[in-house]
Amino acid sequence: MSEPNKPKTIRVRIAVCVAADGSWSSCGWSGDHGKQDDSELASNACDVMPAHAAVHFIEADIPLPQTIEAEVYISDDRASIASFAQREAARFDREAESLNQPGAARCRAIAGGFRTFASRIKRGDDKSEVQS
Repeated sequence: MSEPNKPKTIRVRIAVCVAADGSWSSCGWSGDHGKQDDSELASNACDVMPAHAAVHFIEADIPLPQTIEAEVYISDDRASIASFAQREAARFDREAESLNQPGAARCRAIAGGFRTFASRIKRGDDKSEVQS
């Protein structure tokens, strides 16, 4: 599911303006192609601060949000639909083993949803009532 060459983190640079009383303000954004002008970041961070506040820059590698993709399958055959749902549940269970929280928890929840759906399809309990 995940692309091997795709970065799993993003490097961020944030200006933090700190006043003598301990109050602070920060500013950072991705900007054009990830480049930021330090003077603009510092100016934005200090806009609401006292005149003699100090500016510091923080750099960190932040994890990117994990995305989950699912295959779309259309059929009116109950056995095929239930089988597909069970395969997807197993696939998401396997994916969860390679992820950290919260991605693993999300994969397990999706797997559980597929298992519930497969069970409902097998029982014939897959009709939803629309309430207005």
